Amino acid sequence: DNATLPAIGAAAIGTFHPNYWSPDLDNAANQKFVKDFTAKYGKTPSHFAAQSYDMPRLIAAALKKMGGFDEKKLADLAKALRTTSYDSIRGSYSYNVNGFPIQNFYKREVVKGADGKPTIKLAGTVFKDHKDAYYTACKK
Repeated sequence: DNATLPAIGAAAIGTFHPNYWSPDLDNAANQKFVKDFTAKYGKTPSHFAAQSYDMPRLIAAALKKMGGFDEKKLADLAKALRTTSYDSIRGSYSYNVNGFPIQNFYKREVVKGADGKPTIKLAGTVFKDHKDAYYTACKK
């Protein structure tokens, strides 16, 4: 990922790895996130930064949908988190009956960037709307 790539360096060029997110996903929320993160920190965000950015946005959207937070409504918040639409940086996704995301997983390749340094580029989709392997064992 972009957090460890500088330490690995050129040895990573030509490798592939899957992930649910990539800095070069083509959606407005992601483009804004990557631009703002890079401007502030001077480096490309990792998927850990992406998670840390995306989750509070989902929580805020769910709370707005509920009309605010009330501790007595924690079950409602859990339901709202699974059913609230928002502009995720990973693109559209939904939640399965067990709470795991139904989402795309992307193939990412480490290539030599224009500056000669290794960089990660989107190289295709591995799974589209992927469901985890165990959801059928869960109660609805």
